[in-house]
Amino acid sequence: MILKPGTLFLPLTKLKYMGLLKELPAPPPGKSGWPWTEEVDPVIYSSEVEWPKVSMVTPSFNQGQFIEETIRSILLQNYPDLEYFIFDAGSTDETVEIIQKYANWLSHWKSESDRGQSHAINKGLNMATGKYQGYLNSDDALTPKSLWHTAITLTANLGVSVVYGHAYITDSNSKVTGFIAAIGFSIHKTVNRIFCVIQPGSLWLASAYGSSPKFNESNKTSMDGEFYVELLLRNHLFKKIDQPLVFFRMHPESITYSIKTKQQSASAWDEIISNLSKTHKTNRLQIFFMRAYYFILRRIINTKFLFLRKI
Repeated sequence: MILKPGTLFLPLTKLKYMGLLKELPAPPPGKSGWPWTEEVDPVIYSSEVEWPKVSMVTPSFNQGQFIEETIRSILLQNYPDLEYFIFDAGSTDETVEIIQKYANWLSHWKSESDRGQSHAINKGLNMATGKYQGYLNSDDALTPKSLWHTAITLTANLGVSVVYGHAYITDSNSKVTGFIAAIGFSIHKTVNRIFCVIQPGSLWLASAYGSSPKFNESNKTSMDGEFYVELLLRNHLFKKIDQPLVFFRMHPESITYSIKTKQQSASAWDEIISNLSKTHKTNRLQIFFMRAYYFILRRIINTKFLFLRKI
């Protein structure tokens, strides 16, 4: 059967399995809604379709306040063929205790010191056997049907290597505070620091990960952007999904939030763009004119409209 992204319910003859909500540990007191007392209805995964295996990895360190929401948001997608790894860096809070609660539904997990987030992601992806791969940090959460949207889009669009979508911004209490709109990805935009791909919620072909450098362990803040740029330079195709795929949490301890990591990220992007201008066919004169064009564009269009629309 051919999968079509616009099809919400495919013909169903027999469910491969029932949802996991009743099997998983009870949510903490006071927690309700997604992904605590709600799950994705397994009926959307037609048994007449062969759903490719999806491998997900969660790198973690001292995110005990949030990681249970992360885990449940992946498991309660009720994806028919899911492989899920968690690599913790030796947390000293309640993280390990929470992971152990869900160990029966994990493909593998380990808590030990590591060389950072990229090392943890690489460990998981090197063990992965799924056709599609992705990772979700331990303070973010997938939206309902996120894996359905990404898997069905990859399957229906042969030749596409990476799919990604929009994101809701949430605070420490999981309250939605904003929205990030994904846009089309290109070298031109990257050179001008217009960042298009929202990593949380994205999914890619395993063959793409295998054909490119792994996540750079020396890049502590923008390893995902560097990975996507490498794929783009290798002529891999990206496709934007017009759906919010993730709840992207912004809190004082998050990598994206702090001033220090923002400065580190800016430095990392300086290096990425510098290497890009050296290795890409685009010459310096073209880069100069591209930067001038996008400088004027940003003056005309409010950047917040492109990336952050307050709700």
